[in-house]
Amino acid sequence: MPASQHTRPAASDSIYFALNGEITAVRDIAPTKTVLHLLREDLGKTGTKEGCAEGDCGACTVVLGELQGDRLAMQTVNACLQFVPTLDGKALFTVEHLRQVDGTLHPVQAAMVACHGSQCGFCTPGFVMSLWALYLAHARQGSRPTPAQIRTALSGNLCRCTGYRPILEAGEKMFDLPTVAFDSEALCATLKFLRRSEALIYAYEGQRFYAPQSLAELTRLRVPPIRMRRSSPAVPTLGVDNLFGVISSKGNRRTRVDVLRTDSILRPLPPRPLSPPTPRIVCPFPDGIRARKTDADAVESVGQ
Repeated sequence: MPASQHTRPAASDSIYFALNGEITAVRDIAPTKTVLHLLREDLGKTGTKEGCAEGDCGACTVVLGELQGDRLAMQTVNACLQFVPTLDGKALFTVEHLRQVDGTLHPVQAAMVACHGSQCGFCTPGFVMSLWALYLAHARQGSRPTPAQIRTALSGNLCRCTGYRPILEAGEKMFDLPTVAFDSEALCATLKFLRRSEALIYAYEGQRFYAPQSLAELTRLRVPPIRMRRSSPAVPTLGVDNLFGVISSKGNRRTRVDVLRTDSILRPLPPRPLSPPTPRIVCPFPDGIRARKTDADAVESVGQ
């Protein structure tokens, strides 16, 4: 059961994280329970929605903060794919956090209202959280995003009502409204308080979650390799957390799997540089002609 705690994490019987600025401890849950289900079923944070349950629609978008060295990194994640133990030592922000103490809306929310960026409203919390992460990044730098940066920030969110134009306009308008400060120093202090000095090995009803803090701890775990067993309902005996979020979300919440988290010691490789864009092909066929043209023919026809 979740319960607010203000003691430094030591034992591995609980998962400690900051929820909307408040230190929280969670225990007695399966390691493969998703953050989405924890928020909606146990913590009463129903602003986060479940849409596709496979990380495509963005309705469940939340913002996760963590320390990388002594630097605060904030990023959007899909709550439907994130296992609860991956929150240990991090900060989780949901759409409920954005409303101010006096009840006024955050500039992100106010811009969405002013630009009519919400119709049915189901996807709105996810869009708001993606825009909030963008707002934090540029407010800290004292800059404004370009239209391309706004589109990139919203590339993980789908909307079937508005056609995106008013949402993109809200992404620009939110910087015209009075600024709301974010206390990053206080959050860094909280995350330093929650930082563990040794590996988290969380267990519940025979399932385990490993979060080593170093390569040496990873080696000492000596966990078995992945074995696919078709005859067993457990299927894999060991999985990396971001690979098995879909398995748990897509209707099989009873999946029994030991989970290994390595993001704290194995950072992803930098993204590959994008290949040069292909030339845009415009091929205005005369009316009544539907002959197939090659790309070279089409490019040539444009220049004529």
